[in-house]
Amino acid sequence: MLASVFPSYDGAQPTSDVAKPPPRLIDEAALESNRTIAIAIGITMARRCMSHDAALAHLVKRSQDSNTKLRTLAQQIVMSSDDAATVVSIA
Repeated sequence: MLASVFPSYDGAQPTSDVAKPPPRLIDEAALESNRTIAIAIGITMARRCMSHDAALAHLVKRSQDSNTKLRTLAQQIVMSSDDAATVVSIA
């Protein structure tokens, strides 16, 4: 059937000798974003005495309410925490 539609089709099936594409590389930016969000969850847990799930839900709600991406909110929390730690360590 395919030979009548595609004259160059010889009916051959792909073999296992065909080179497979390399495994998909993990996106470094996604990993960094994931780490930042995890740190922000930890900071929120410590500041508000929350469980992991409650802290994540809190951050997601804040993100949605402010129309801010979760990774951006997480970066803000981590950076503000770093600034506070710097001030405390200098004093």
